[in-house]
Amino acid sequence: MKKLLIIDKSFDVGGIQTSLINLCLCLKDYYEIDLLMYYPEGELKGLLPREVKIIEPSWRLETLGMSFSKCMEQGTYKQKCFRIFSTIWTKILDNRLPIHLVTKHQKKLGEYDVAIAYHHEAEKKSLTSGFIRIMVECVEAKKKISWIHNDTGTYEIDEQFNDNYYNLVDEIVAVSKSVMTNFVNKHPKYKDKVSYCYNFLDYNGILEKSKEIQKIPFPEGKFICFSACRLTPIKGIVRAITTLAPVFKEHQDILWFIAGDGSEKEAIKEAIRKQNLEKSIILIGSQTNPYCYMKNADLIMLLSYHEAAPMLYSEARFLGVPIFTTEISSSREMLDQVDNAYICENNEEGILETFLNIIKNQKYVKEQKKRKFDNAGIEDNLKRLQNILQV
Repeated sequence: MKKLLIIDKSFDVGGIQTSLINLCLCLKDYYEIDLLMYYPEGELKGLLPREVKIIEPSWRLETLGMSFSKCMEQGTYKQKCFRIFSTIWTKILDNRLPIHLVTKHQKKLGEYDVAIAYHHEAEKKSLTSGFIRIMVECVEAKKKISWIHNDTGTYEIDEQFNDNYYNLVDEIVAVSKSVMTNFVNKHPKYKDKVSYCYNFLDYNGILEKSKEIQKIPFPEGKFICFSACRLTPIKGIVRAITTLAPVFKEHQDILWFIAGDGSEKEAIKEAIRKQNLEKSIILIGSQTNPYCYMKNADLIMLLSYHEAAPMLYSEARFLGVPIFTTEISSSREMLDQVDNAYICENNEEGILETFLNIIKNQKYVKEQKKRKFDNAGIEDNLKRLQNILQV
């Protein structure tokens, strides 16, 4: 059995982490899989197939995978010192020296048939980066792959510096055609080694979880909107609350439940409070099983400023629930053939106009909910993945 190494950040709830779990489920019978996680903890860890082995990271690597607050609470004395130094250095200059110190002291790994840096690089002022650097400098593998989960057309990274590392990998895989195109436009010299592969879903798992009873039930007789995401500025939650506040105030039968946690949680709470919408917009925290909520909602909302290829699109399609989204890199590519998808211009006017139209026709929108599950395209995507992993 061939050996595969995947490098990622943590098992915290999030799209990339869920995609990683699903990828392991797809490959566990064909590869001996090792995971090198910066911080090998998080709510999703229990979903990992038991066949997958987790490699213990160095204390420096683990430090980069922890949030600053978690490191201050749980880290050792040397981890706290390293994290404080790394944070200050990165804010003043960039993340290059801290990540260099990590790679210099990380145990060398090998030999693998395939190694994958499964998390994209970040902008130079972020410590959540260095995945390609770790793979290139610390791993022996016949084939090295960089997986691109971000849209380089709209997402700023340390382009000039990371360009040198893209030169040292064998293949670059984007999570959609649109993301692939945007990457090639920014890095034309690598066009011959860029391909795409959509994120995988655990269809059976989603179907079973969608049947579970919600911990927080939806009230009957209401039009239920639902979002599941990290609560960060990129997701546009504060913008959406401010923009849609008049609609929620006028229509008391519309409720918006938001599952997730993150750095903008307090700002979102404040926006809800400022608009007096505590009874209309409800934060329900991070949910390891969002699918029972998704299935029972009338509308799934994703109103981000920019994204690459959200798994929420495929999940909504599979569960047959209408989705309302701003136009981002892959929205047309992934949803144009879906008759219960509403794509709006990515600005306040587009969000408000489209939402008003949805609410005006909410009876029709409710009738669009389908119970015929769709996993179209999975075989093509599996063939794509098999071709990518060939050595």
